[in-house]
Amino acid sequence: MGLNFFENFPLKVGRSTALIASLVLFALESAPAVEFDLGLRYDRSRSGHGLEIHRAGDTYPVFFYTYREDLSPDWFLCDSRVINGVLQGECSRFALPSDLAPPVQADRSIRAYLTVDYVAATEAAACRDGTQRVGAQQLAVFAFSAIEEHQEWCTEFLAPGVQYPDPYFGGVWYGGDNGGYGCSMSHMDDVLSAICYYYDGLGEPRWAIGLVSGLDLEGATETPIPMVHYNGFCRGCETTLLQGFPAGTLTLDLDPALVPGEGANSARLTLDYPQDPGGAFHRDFPLYRLTGGETQGTHNVPETAIRSDAEVAAWEEDLQYFSDQLRAVHPDPFHDTAEETFEGALASLRRRLPFLTDSEVTYEFSKLGALISRNGRDGHTSVIPITSGLMPLQLYWFSDGVFVVDALPPYEGLVGSRVMGVADKPIDEVIRLVDLALARDNENSARWFLPTVLLFADIYQGLGINSDVSAVPLVLMTTDSETVNATIEPISFQAYGEWKELGSDSLPQGPVLYLSDL
Repeated sequence: MGLNFFENFPLKVGRSTALIASLVLFALESAPAVEFDLGLRYDRSRSGHGLEIHRAGDTYPVFFYTYREDLSPDWFLCDSRVINGVLQGECSRFALPSDLAPPVQADRSIRAYLTVDYVAATEAAACRDGTQRVGAQQLAVFAFSAIEEHQEWCTEFLAPGVQYPDPYFGGVWYGGDNGGYGCSMSHMDDVLSAICYYYDGLGEPRWAIGLVSGLDLEGATETPIPMVHYNGFCRGCETTLLQGFPAGTLTLDLDPALVPGEGANSARLTLDYPQDPGGAFHRDFPLYRLTGGETQGTHNVPETAIRSDAEVAAWEEDLQYFSDQLRAVHPDPFHDTAEETFEGALASLRRRLPFLTDSEVTYEFSKLGALISRNGRDGHTSVIPITSGLMPLQLYWFSDGVFVVDALPPYEGLVGSRVMGVADKPIDEVIRLVDLALARDNENSARWFLPTVLLFADIYQGLGINSDVSAVPLVLMTTDSETVNATIEPISFQAYGEWKELGSDSLPQGPVLYLSDL
């Protein structure tokens, strides 16, 4: 197959690798987009916890509202995107202590991740737990993982009505410059549900939920919506009854004559955390919509399998080999990432194998390797797609961007240019996606190696950015501040190694100022 699993044991050469090696370089036709509804999702067996999913361009802000070990409400905001049929993202818990500047900051002591898998959910163990889900809409497996924690639930779309109205006031709303708090709303028929995210007296994140029906946008929106705070059961606890407490009100002033998000919409939050340590959270603020107001999301996984049984079996054999060797060779493979998290990701990839192209599976394989070092301290446990061609460039990530610092003919004229994007994806977005497949000792080691991984042509096909592995379209800014498009033809892994050591951190002499005095 050409995947370099580890540096310290050899790659298996067997039946599955022989089959895959003959397939991996061929692009398959892109799959049709499959839609899913945006808004609320929940698991019937874990009522009280839930997801609020909305869309902003190609990204999906996801709020996960849940409960801590002490049964108090808690929430995470996940910066998510759909990759190979799975909605996935890194999640942050934000805090608002009075001694912080700026006041709202992500709690870096907790690194959490989320996936929502819409493909073959009915085959997943989470959806075969004995819970009756008659009439469930759009089943999807939701997985949440943090250090020493992994949850996998079977979620469904919660439709508070039948159809989306016009104007549609669903989405994520916040207070503009007054960032760090706000409300996400689901809007169907004349029902508007709102989950507001705020902070208690110690600056800890809390949430409250409210609902108004019979909504009349011609004036009734100024009626306060009663908000309820709940104490529930923690993510890893047995299910118990929820306890509700009055939390205050949300008053909306919405203008139905204007496009939502562009008019003089405003809100008043009058919330009080009703339990120790207490704390009042009262705000009047203009409403800005973080999301674009779309009612549907899309992913590009086909509804029918594109793989033969033999191809699926070959990839499954490689996955099993990787899993077995990880345990056999690594002295402590799950030192920072729970084994349950790894097994959940492995099971998700197995379920999606019939629907993914070779390049997509290769990217997902690299993510499996990177999962082991997601919290650092394991930069040599990695999966590298050595059958992929590489652009004959050397890139370096400076503080002001990714630049071409060396190149083989006929691309010498690009030296000194800044990489602005690949195809229609801005470089910042590309970096976010590629970073998920990077092993790391720490964030600096990932930052050092990322420009090398950007050279691999297959990764862009695996991410759906570029369908042609024989030509990579770069968008560059020259030393004269001109934007140019350059199509780069990759060379083989072996040819690149004859020119330059892969991952070289030495900067060559060149015609631009920052290379003139090394």
